Order: sequence, then C-alpha cells, then structure tokens
Amino acid sequence: MSEGKKRAYICDADESGSQAGSGCPPRKIQRLASTPYPATPAQHAQMDQAVLSSSTIIHYQDHLPFLKFAPILILDIVRNGDPNYLDQKYSRLSAAIGLLETEGGLLGELEDAWKAEKFAHIRNLEILRPPRASTRRTSSKPVLYPSLSERANQAAWKTPYVGGAHTSFIKTIDALYSKPNARVYYNHVALIQSSGCGKSRMLHEASHHIHTVIMNFGTSREACPNPDTQVREYLVNADTEEQCENRVSSLLASLLRALSKLDFQSPSELAEYLGYGDAEKLSQRKAFFDAVISEASEIESDGVERALATATKTLIDKIPRQGHLNVKLLLGFDESNDLADPGKDWDVLEKTRRVFRHLLWWPIFGVSLSTTGSVKQFCPVSMRGKSSWIQDGNIYPRPPITLVDYDQLAMKLAEGKSLDDVTTMDYMLSLGRPLFKTRYDAIWGFKPPYYNECEYKHKENIVHFAIHKLLDGDDDTFHSSISIAPLATRLPLEFNALTEDGREAERQQVESHMRICLKIDPFVDIMYTVAPSEPVLIEAAARNMKTEGALTDRPVRLLHCFLSDCFLSEGDRGGLACMLLLLLARDMACRDMDTSRTTMRYHILVPVTDFLTKLFADGHKATILDAQAYQGGPSLKEAFKDSWTHCTHFVKVTDHKVINRKFLMRLMARGAGIFCADNQLEIDAIIPVCYKGKELVTENITAIAIQCRNVAPLHKPRDAIFTNMCPNYTGIFNKDHPGNIPIIKLVLRVGTNTPVLTCPPWKSSAKTRSQSKNVPLSQQHFRVFAGGMSHEVFRPIQEEDEAIWRALLLRSDVADIYSHGAHESASDIIGRMTPGAHSDPRHWDGFFPLDFKAENIPVTSDIDDESSD
Repeated sequence: MSEGKKRAYICDADESGSQAGSGCPPRKIQRLASTPYPATPAQHAQMDQAVLSSSTIIHYQDHLPFLKFAPILILDIVRNGDPNYLDQKYSRLSAAIGLLETEGGLLGELEDAWKAEKFAHIRNLEILRPPRASTRRTSSKPVLYPSLSERANQAAWKTPYVGGAHTSFIKTIDALYSKPNARVYYNHVALIQSSGCGKSRMLHEASHHIHTVIMNFGTSREACPNPDTQVREYLVNADTEEQCENRVSSLLASLLRALSKLDFQSPSELAEYLGYGDAEKLSQRKAFFDAVISEASEIESDGVERALATATKTLIDKIPRQGHLNVKLLLGFDESNDLADPGKDWDVLEKTRRVFRHLLWWPIFGVSLSTTGSVKQFCPVSMRGKSSWIQDGNIYPRPPITLVDYDQLAMKLAEGKSLDDVTTMDYMLSLGRPLFKTRYDAIWGFKPPYYNECEYKHKENIVHFAIHKLLDGDDDTFHSSISIAPLATRLPLEFNALTEDGREAERQQVESHMRICLKIDPFVDIMYTVAPSEPVLIEAAARNMKTEGALTDRPVRLLHCFLSDCFLSEGDRGGLACMLLLLLARDMACRDMDTSRTTMRYHILVPVTDFLTKLFADGHKATILDAQAYQGGPSLKEAFKDSWTHCTHFVKVTDHKVINRKFLMRLMARGAGIFCADNQLEIDAIIPVCYKGKELVTENITAIAIQCRNVAPLHKPRDAIFTNMCPNYTGIFNKDHPGNIPIIKLVLRVGTNTPVLTCPPWKSSAKTRSQSKNVPLSQQHFRVFAGGMSHEVFRPIQEEDEAIWRALLLRSDVADIYSHGAHESASDIIGRMTPGAHSDPRHWDGFFPLDFKAENIPVTSDIDDESSD
C-alpha cells in the first residue's frame, strides 16, 4: 500500500474526533512501557513480513477503517511471534479489541508501526507479555462490604441444612470404595462445582454421619469456614519435591495419631470438637492443628512410612463402622486448588495423591473440594500424570464428581398462585443454589450498626452481590470470560469442546462465573455444563448486558466475537441470534415500564403487547397490534389486552414432552422461556404467556411459539408454515384440548435479505366468510411473519450493528463451510471434497457438471474401436 493511501486509510479510520479531509492533525500519544523482545533485526524483519503477507491482513486492509482493522493487526502480530513472549490470548479478536479499549496509547503506536511496516516496537510492549501461570484468575476488587460480608458468611453457615445431598454424597463415596480394584490409583476423588452450591456445607453435614476431618486450604481470611493457614503453609513451603511428599505423609501420620488420642464416640462428637465453620471454636481448632503440625515436623525427620502405617492401623482399629458403610474415615481438603504453586513444576495435590496410594487398602477416603474447572489439576489422566503407572495406563485415578443439591431452598408452588408471587425477591432467591438465599436471610436479621453498613437498600445489595459473583468481582475490566458471562447466563450457549480455547473458556465459566458443571470426562478433558436457571443471577446478567456505549460491549458483537474465536458451538438455524433479539426486546420493555426506579429491575412482568411492540420497529406498531387471527376476528391488541409474559432467559430442554402447558406454567414461574430440543418439529423456541390475568393455572397458559429459520429464499409466508405450528399438533395443548385459547405464531426468517413484516390472517372460504363461529379452532391463532435482520424490522437492532447481526447468521449457517474457502481455489476444492452437499456447481463439477451436455460425453463404441486398434 502506498504511503499516501495508507495515510488516508488511517485518517479515515480515526473515529475519535479527527475529521476526514482535515489532514489528520497529530494526536498526543501516550507511550507504553517496553521490555526487549529477544530477536535479531533479521528475525524481526522475517516476522514483519509474515504479518504483512498474512491472508487476513491482505483481505481486510482495504475494507475496514483502521480503528476496526487494528485488532486484526494485533492478533496477527501475536500469532506470528513467540508464545513465550507474546500472550496468545491476544490472538483472539475479542481479547485484542479489549486490549485496545483499555490501553489508550496502543492505537497510536499501531498506526506508526503500520505506516512503517515494522512491528518490533509492538512486540516489545509489556502489555503483550504473558502473565505468570495461575490456577485461577483472582478478582481485582475486594469483596463488597467486607465487614458485613464476613458476618453474613458466618450467619449463613449456621442456618439449618436443607436437603439430602450429604446422604447421596456419602453413598457415592462408599460405592467408590466398595469397588476395590488394583488398577485404581488411590481412594481420593475431586468434587468440582461452581461457587455457592454448598460443597463445603454438604461435606460438613456429612461429617455428622461419617467420621470426617476437614482442612481448609483457602487464602481468604474473610471466608467462612476460616482457612487452616498453618496447615497450608506447612505443605506449600516445602523446598523440594521430595520434602513436599514427606510433609504430606508426616501431616497425615500426625493427624491420625492426634485423632486416635481423642475421646469421641460418634461422628457428631468428632465434628463438634473440630468445629469446622464454627467461629466460637476457632481457637480450639487452631490449637489442635498447631499440635498436629508440631508433631508432623518431628515425624518428618524420622521414619515417615512406618509412622503413617502405624498411625493408620491404630486409628482404624479404634473407629467403629457406621452402619453398613465400608469407609471409616473421610479426609476433606477444602479449597484445595489454592495448594497449587504455579512457580513449581510439582504441587501438593500431586504428592497427596501419591501418599493416598499407600492408603489404598485402608478404609480411608480423601475428597478435594474446589470451584476450579481444571480437570488436569485434580485428575492427571494418561500422559498428564507424573506417575509412570498412570502414563502406561496400568492404573487410573478416579474421575471427579460434581453432584450437589440445587433448589433445596425453593418455595414450593401450587397452581392458583399469581405471577406477582414469583417476581418477589424472596421467591427469586429461593431458586437455585443456597448461597444467595442464606446470605439474604442472614443480612435481614442483622441489627444496627451492621445492617447500616449496606451502601444500598437491602434488596438491592443482594443483587449487587450476585453481580459481584457473576463477574468474579470485576465489572469494568475487559476479559473474555467476564464479557461472555452475562450472555452465557441468559442464553443456552454451548461451548466448543473440540478446541482447547473452547474447553478453557467453559472451565473459566464454571470456575469464576457460576456456571453449573453436570459431568466431567477426565479421559478426554471435557466438561458438560449448563447455565443455571437462577433468577437472581439472571437479574445480575441483565443489568450487565450493555446495549449502549462502546460498540464492542454490545451483546451481539460479543456473541459474534466468541463465535469467531471458536469458543462457542454454532447453531444451524440462527437460534442464538433470534433468542438474543427476544431478550433485548424484553429488556427494552422493562426499562420503559420501570422508569421510576433509579436501578432497573428485569425480573418483572411484561404485557404481551408491550413486548411485541418493542420487538419490532416503531413503524410496524399498528401492523402488530391490529393483526387479526382471521378476517372479522378480534385484533391482537384486544385478544391479549390482559396477557403477561415473564421470560428473562432461555433454557435448552432435551425432551419434546416439555413442550406442553403444564411444563410451560412451571418454567414461567422461574422466568424461563424454552429453546426446544433438537429435531423438535416446526417450533424452535417458546415464550410462555398468562392469557387472562396473572393466575398460574394450566388452563390459563398459552404461548408465543417461535420458528427461527436462517434461510433466504422465502419472502412471503405460506399458509402451511403456520398450519404446521398448530399447538395441538406440536404438543403445547393436549390433542383433546378444545383450542379456545389463541397462541401467537411467530415465524422469523432472519436469513432473507429483504426486510418484511406481515401478519396474514387465516383466509376463510366464501362459504364461511364473515361467520367467525365457523372458523376452525386450529386457525384462531395469530400469525406474525418477519424477515430480514434489519433495523427496519427489529427494534433492538441498531443500524450500525446490522452488519454484525448478519455476520452472526453466517456463523450459524451449516452450509457456510461449503461456500466460504480461504480463496476461490480453496472453495473449489471444498466443493469437490463434498460432492452433492450443496446446490453450488462446485459440488457437482467434479463428477456430473450441472451444465455438462450429452455431446461432450465420449461414445463408448469409439473408445472400444480405438482400444481394439
């Protein structure tokens, strides 16, 4: 590119106030700190040439202004550099955009480098250096209201335990031990789940039914239960790998000796003495473990293995068996992820596993509790394990478990309740994990001066706490996992397990952003996770889905970035785009309804008519409200004048039978809409509706049935499309239902290029015209057909975002891989690799060209004659 053209290109890109054609006055540039990148001038020149010849640079340099081209330039510079010196997270578009937003001087330095076609200075920037490895990302902000938070945690710990998760946990542990197998590495298992699900409390409750010792290795002094700092420091301060293993053995030997000297008759007496989580017994607990550490130091210098074997036999002979349980002693390691030291090539967990190998045939079982999603840390399968036995596949570790209770504090509902009852803060907090409800109740019981420490009203404080947890305490710093967390909470996003980036992004959501883990397959390092249907987290996510301000903060752009980075699995019907549209429209209706509040609330009821008018552009308001199900029938505005929706998020269902009013009513109580199971006929999503008033009874439930299609050809609706969406046929109503309640059939053909919105009524025949009583009940439903991803059709789409919405559809088109190669010849090859898969001629030219004429085919007899000669 010539210097003049490049200068004009950069000037045209300046969207920060410089006017095109003004000669681009120089801007004051803030220089960034640098550290030398270890490369010779020749090596720098070679890397510069690799960047300039990159296909992405060549493709985009003439099509984007520099402000939008700059992130692409960053990711290519990083991709063509040494990963040891350039943080590879910036090889992803979303992270590169975030870096430009947070580092004000970077854009100017990129401009200088681009004009000079030399990028050595960019490689020298400190901001591009990879951080020191860490097992989990820590929050840059303190916990909200520290003194109040500490008291709330202690009060919440004392609330009565509800549910039977501890019983299931004990049965699981005992079943694992009851299957002795010489190929099992150790009797130790990791319990991995996101924060606030009650892992620690469940283990503590189990300690009243099976002899248990719990050690907390956390680092936060405000946490409850309080960490056993002296035990953690004794283990992590080992200087060598051998010393670390000796200290683990010595600690266990000393602990078992100390337990054998105690006088306890039952698990409850032992739990009461150790006082895990009891602030009043903190000094007694500290004295106990101080003595354990003191004796462990003495054992460390003597015969460790013999001491451990002797102490184990002595204690096991003393402890009575509890009922039918085979396990006699449970050792819990809470917050065990904090034992890892990224500065060492070995860690305490690994050495703990090796020591438990020596205890394999004793009725002792170990459990590590953690919120981390790193399967590698807790289950070193195959080549990850340092043990040669694991590497050879002769033995294997036990896979992690994830089961904890959920909804155990839920307020049970019965038909006949009002929708107003399910939008109260008390009901919201009762759903989901116990963290928020117990904290809320604890703070509510405080008296001044502690209660007055809240900066917000009490009810708002708990929502801000939920925001703090959802965003890992950091709501104003760009980070890939933070930015996608609100979307991943409200939409049924599925992470791409085929890529390492996708698996890592999913682990981060479990570790730091409250995503629920259902199962872990350690042999392929894959987690199966879901977004929790948790109203208070949905409220937190809704408040942090920014629709204004910086373009890169907008949900559609974030979703597009993450699809582009292969973090998320791509749908094939534009379903994600359509659900995002629906949620944004509902949020707009909530903001308009709640103007009297200083803080918006999204867990509120929205009239059906308000939702639809916010979904479609202002120019279509009359079209929607005046729509008729059939000629001469009531308008949509009249039919749904007293109808309400309550859909703050979507859940992906896996059973076609859930598409029924009795289930829709119950999901409506959570504020959930449905994203239908795979292969669901005719309907892709459903928003439940209370038809007459707010009474939650099955007979009062109808729906907005949504069909999402990412196809272009159809510009006008066909009657058969709506007929096939019949609620009796699809299962919304039972087949014997009289069908006297209308539904709204919403067909979204977002792939078409022509904006269109129409509400065609059912056209009766001449015989039944004007005789509404003869209109079939199956046709007394309202029809809405919308096409084109345009601001002219959908109100949530802003004009400057249209290209991103369309690009999002491209990402979800299953045929996209067939038609978009890196260049024309690549597309030709892809076509030949997939014969018959697409209507494009390239898929047919290799074997049966679409325009091949018969006269071009050689005559068989001529060939035979030539061969005979």
